[in-house]
Amino acid sequence: GSAERRSYRLMQVLSNSSARLRTPPRTLQRQQQPHSTALVPVCRRQSHLTSSRSCFRRRGQLQVLAVQAPDGRPPIEKERDWLRAQLEQRLQQPSRRKLRRTPFPEEPPRKSKVVDAPPRDVHNHIETRTRRVLRTVGEAEGMDLIKMLEVSEKFWAKMKAQKHEPWKKGPTVVSRHHGRSFREGQGQDDDETFTGSPEFDVCVCGGTLGVIMALALQKRGQRVCVIERRAVQGRIQEWNSSRHEVSVLVRMGLLTEEELESCIVSEWKHARCGFKGMSKDIWVDDCLNIGVSPQKLIDIVRDKFEEGGGVILEGTTFRKADVYDDGAVLHCAQKAERSPGDVDIQDIALESAGRRTVPLRSAKKASSRSLSISTRLVVDCMGHWSPIVKQTRGGSKPDGVCMVVGGCAEGPFPSNDTSDLLYTFKDAENDMQLFWEAFPAADGRTTYMFSYTDAEEERPTIESFLDKYFEQVSEYQGVDFEDLKFKRVMFGVAPCYQDSPLKTEHDRIIQVGDSSASQSPLSFGGFGNLIRHMERLVTGMDESLRQECVNYRALRLLQPYLPALSCAWLFQRSMSLRCVFPD
Repeated sequence: GSAERRSYRLMQVLSNSSARLRTPPRTLQRQQQPHSTALVPVCRRQSHLTSSRSCFRRRGQLQVLAVQAPDGRPPIEKERDWLRAQLEQRLQQPSRRKLRRTPFPEEPPRKSKVVDAPPRDVHNHIETRTRRVLRTVGEAEGMDLIKMLEVSEKFWAKMKAQKHEPWKKGPTVVSRHHGRSFREGQGQDDDETFTGSPEFDVCVCGGTLGVIMALALQKRGQRVCVIERRAVQGRIQEWNSSRHEVSVLVRMGLLTEEELESCIVSEWKHARCGFKGMSKDIWVDDCLNIGVSPQKLIDIVRDKFEEGGGVILEGTTFRKADVYDDGAVLHCAQKAERSPGDVDIQDIALESAGRRTVPLRSAKKASSRSLSISTRLVVDCMGHWSPIVKQTRGGSKPDGVCMVVGGCAEGPFPSNDTSDLLYTFKDAENDMQLFWEAFPAADGRTTYMFSYTDAEEERPTIESFLDKYFEQVSEYQGVDFEDLKFKRVMFGVAPCYQDSPLKTEHDRIIQVGDSSASQSPLSFGGFGNLIRHMERLVTGMDESLRQECVNYRALRLLQPYLPALSCAWLFQRSMSLRCVFPD
């Protein structure tokens, strides 16, 4: 029963009466009758009898009730002894109510029951085909592809969970200060001071593709520095382009004809476009029909850049920038010298190449030191995830994304002398249309599967997208999956923004390449994005430095409205599947 009912019963016993008490416990009074008693609670806490009973059990005493006759006469000795016996008998009975706290301090605490975990389901822990391929390819290339996949999944999940809040400001990494910066006594370290002018004319942040832009600016007489958080080296997977596009490297004096030819490792002529349901495929010539080796190209460009006096700072991460009237100061974190086996976790994204001297088995974080670089102009080549771009875009969610996965494999392909630019052979599934690309490679055939979609929560994970790729690639290429020997696997998500190219908001800072979101409709950035706009951007930046027109209004003129990019965005939206359900 409730505490009140138990109080009533206790009072009935103590008063030796069968009358029912209906008043609250604190104001209980027995009606005065002949030969009866009235009980008055006398407790330290002055609470009702149930609380008093709990106090009794904690203290182990009976000092609560005082018996008093209704006419003021002293109580009868027998009645007092009887009442005390009744109280002792009641208090010895176990309480029906479970107390929240342990009633006696000496009582040992209750031990929770330990429930044995159910046996693991062995079938749920079997290695999937996707992870088996990633592990095999990663071991051959000296990379942890599974770890890279997990990191990419976190970025993709964060992008999907992001809310569209364009009014929200991003993290501040660029600060504007009015006045001059390069004076005596103000420097980066205690023993170093800035001179009367910046150290460099241009500092390129992001060196894998940025070193090509750096060499082009150096050819025009500018003092250029390149900072890269990893290593300035090209990947193994080829870049697909066209001869008329890569000819800009020769036209700008970066490469000779012989050097360019040595970088082209594969070439074909015909390319196919087709969609399911079409009666006839469409064939085009000389479009994305060459494969350029990134390793050879970057090595040649880097050697020329360093021979011309260029500075490359590898293992240097951009932190923030202070912009003044006469220049900008970049604050970076540079990794200290490392011994074999002491590798930062970011190095897992590097592919094995001749310039690497540290094995990729350890994930220890190396110590770093701060470094400041003064320059007249900052070129942001840090890609989609540039911290400067995050500050500019703030809380804006991407208007669209391009999910892309792929790989290069050897196998008994029916033919490997043609390519696919855009091809579909299945209907749309789960509000997504899957597109395919295929290119001949120097060591096999490269295939890509991609889809234009949005960044909503219901979009698949990258791993499930890879599962779909490995499930359909054999049907697409007409080869049994067991006969395919994968050498490389690629995956990623490229964000797309309608307001491209991005207009800079900071003096002395300009975005190029993927940072500016000036993407192409198919590749969505990378090498093709850079070389298609490089000649125009290099000419404009060189003229801006010579005329000292490096404020944000002047730099915005280098990123004007381009009808071709607007058509590219229209193409991307037209290829996205959007389903509208009735209310």
